[in-house]
Amino acid sequence: MGFDSYRSSILNNAGKESVHYVDAKTIGNYSNILHLARPSDSLALDSMNVLDKFMVLSIRYRTPNKLLKSFDARSLLGYAIKEGMVGKKQREEH
Repeated sequence: MGFDSYRSSILNNAGKESVHYVDAKTIGNYSNILHLARPSDSLALDSMNVLDKFMVLSIRYRTPNKLLKSFDARSLLGYAIKEGMVGKKQREEH
């Protein structure tokens, strides 16, 4: 288990499985991303680092609003992995 299992699930776009291997800090980060990906104050978005801002904007653009409203942090992370927003290319570079 651990990182090797996480990496394997990422490389196979197994979003639901990958979520089981992340820590509370990661889930908290995706909770914040989810909050900002939904309609929100642009000042809050401006305060984010570039990578998180890119993720928020990518999620806004690529995810149907109805689906976005149904997510919690874990399901958002699973969806992002499954849809390639977090995945093979990013993991293979490390």
